[in-house]
Amino acid sequence: MSDNNIYKGRFQITSWDENTYATMPGGSKQTHAKITQQYDGAVTGDANVNYLMTYLSDDHALFVGFEVINITIGQLNGTLTLQHNGEYQNHIASSNFTVVVDSGTGDFKGSTGQGCFKTADNGQANYALSLSIATT
Repeated sequence: MSDNNIYKGRFQITSWDENTYATMPGGSKQTHAKITQQYDGAVTGDANVNYLMTYLSDDHALFVGFEVINITIGQLNGTLTLQHNGEYQNHIASSNFTVVVDSGTGDFKGSTGQGCFKTADNGQANYALSLSIATT
């Protein structure tokens, strides 16, 4: 494995389809969100994300999910699957995520890592990804 490098940039949400699948007494609800994103910065590519969300109120939710990103870093290409654990509160979403073991394809086969994101404005978020890219 190579040393971890930290890659930073932004992603833009390009579509969001969220559907409620359960409502609870007191107004809380559970939803499934299907999202697409476009990455810029040190990482470029597009991603499909699926979140399960539990809303505790209209402006506070917890979410978990998986993201499959078609990723390019420099001359390297492939895919990674990220596992998210996040929170939405006061109109700000943030998540910590890890690279799912053995999920990498192409140049990212065998890669490991973790990262985070925090939303900015207009459907954008700032990300940081610490990634150890396997060397052959």
